[in-house]
Amino acid sequence: PGLTLVPDALVGLCWPAVFSAIGSALTDDGFPVIEGLLSLVHLDHAAHLLQSMPVTKSELTVTATALAALDTEVGRVVPVTVTIA
Repeated sequence: PGLTLVPDALVGLCWPAVFSAIGSALTDDGFPVIEGLLSLVHLDHAAHLLQSMPVTKSELTVTATALAALDTEVGRVVPVTVTIA
């Protein structure tokens, strides 16, 4: 084990912001994009570091934004972008 950060190690810290973004997202008609958080399925994620992480103890701010929902044959897909600063 080294002292390098694996970007996926931050993913768990982002879930509250992701769920908040999805839970408050609305369709163009003003209806919630989901009917309940319990019916969600995590399809995929990707984590990319755009700059080095702090080397000392730091407070990070997580911002999650739900994008336009896509209705597919297997259900509704709600893309979410997350920024950690």
